[in-house]
Amino acid sequence: MNAISKYLKNYAEKEVSFSKAISKKFDACVVVPAHREDEYLFQFLSSLKLASKNRSILCILVLNGKESEQDFHQKILNKLEASLFSEFQLFIVDRATGKNIFSDKEGVGLARKIGCDLALQLIVENKILSPWIRCSDADVLLPSDYFEDPNFSKSTSAFHYSFFHQPENSHIQDALSVYEESLYYYLWGLNFANSSYAFHSVGSTIGIHYEKYAEVRGFPKVEAGEDFYVLNKLAKVGRIEISSTSPICISGRASDRVPFGTGAGIQKILETWQDKKEFCFYHPEIFLGLKVWLQELALCEQNISIEDLKSRLENQAPIGSQCIEVAEQLGLFEALRRLPLKPHSPPINREHLRAWFDGFKTLKFLHCFRDLHRPSISYLEALYLAEPMGYKAFICKQPPKMTSALT
Repeated sequence: MNAISKYLKNYAEKEVSFSKAISKKFDACVVVPAHREDEYLFQFLSSLKLASKNRSILCILVLNGKESEQDFHQKILNKLEASLFSEFQLFIVDRATGKNIFSDKEGVGLARKIGCDLALQLIVENKILSPWIRCSDADVLLPSDYFEDPNFSKSTSAFHYSFFHQPENSHIQDALSVYEESLYYYLWGLNFANSSYAFHSVGSTIGIHYEKYAEVRGFPKVEAGEDFYVLNKLAKVGRIEISSTSPICISGRASDRVPFGTGAGIQKILETWQDKKEFCFYHPEIFLGLKVWLQELALCEQNISIEDLKSRLENQAPIGSQCIEVAEQLGLFEALRRLPLKPHSPPINREHLRAWFDGFKTLKFLHCFRDLHRPSISYLEALYLAEPMGYKAFICKQPPKMTSALT
C-alpha cells in the first residue's frame, strides 16, 4: 500500500466520501476554511471569478463554527445557495450547522484538513487534474494569475505565494505595517542564519503537492499554527518554493478568532501601544547565535564528536559559549548523541541533522537564546541593529507592497 492509499484509508477525514457527489473534472482546486466570515467571503469569491478565467476550477469551502454561531452560519449558507458562481464550482462542506458543528477544541487546522483530504481524494480519482492542493482563506483576494501552473522540480513538496496586507481601516494601518514587518524580519533572520526552514508560514498562501501531503499525513488538527506545522513536515520531504505569480492580498484586521496569526498579531500590537509600551522584536544577535550553531552543527555530518562540537563553539566566544548554554538548556547535545549518524556517510547524516533540527527546534532555540542572553528590544532598535547585518538589502528584494520602517 503506497502512502496515498494508506493515508486515505487510515488518516483522512470522513468527508472524503463526498467525492462521490462530484462527477465533473476540474483543472485545479482551492481549499478555503471559513469561520464567522460574511462580507470578506463574498469578496474572496469575486476575486476567484477573475482568477478562474478559462479554467475549470473547484472551490472546496469548509464552513466551520461552534454551536453558538449556528444562526450566523445558517444565514451565510442561505446567501451562498442563493448566489450564482458560473465561473467556478463551489462545493460547500457544512461543519457549522446542525450536528456537524465543531467542538470548542476544533478549529482551522481541522477545517483545512477536511478540505485538503477531499481534494486529495478527487486528485486520486482524476477529477482534479492539477497535482497541487492550493490553500487559501476567506479574507483574501486572489490575483488573476493565481492558478498558473508552477514550474517546480520534482523535489518540491510545497510552495507559497508572495503576499501583502491591506488594512481594514486607517486606525490599524501602523499596527499592520509593524506586524507585516515582523514576518519579514523573522524570515530575514532565518535567511541570515542559513536555516533550511527559512520560509513564510501563512496558511492562505500555500500550495501542497498531493503526494507529499499524504506522505506527511496532512494538516494537524490544531486551533492555530497548522500552517507552520505542516510546512515544517513538508520541508523534510522536499523543497519549499516561492511562486512567481502575483502576490495575494490578505485582509489586515484585528481579530480574536484564532490564538495567533494576522488578526491576533495586529490586536496584540494595538493593545501594547494602548498600554503605552513599545512593541518588541527579537534582538538580531539571536540570529547570529543561530547561524553559529547551524554552521558548527553542519560539521556533524562528518560524524565529529559532541566534545569536538563544544570545543569549536567555545572557540567562538562569547556567542559560541552562549550557544552551548542554550543547547544544554534544551538538551540538544543529548539528543544529538541519539541520532543514527554513521561514519563516511555525510549525505545521509546531513538529512538526519536537517530533519532533526527543524523549524520547531529552531524556534525553541531562538526563544531560549532570547531568554538567556538577548531579551527582545523595541522593533525600531531591532531594525536599526539588523541593518548592518543585511536586513535592508533583504527587504529591498521583497514584493513591492512590502514597506519597511527603515525606508
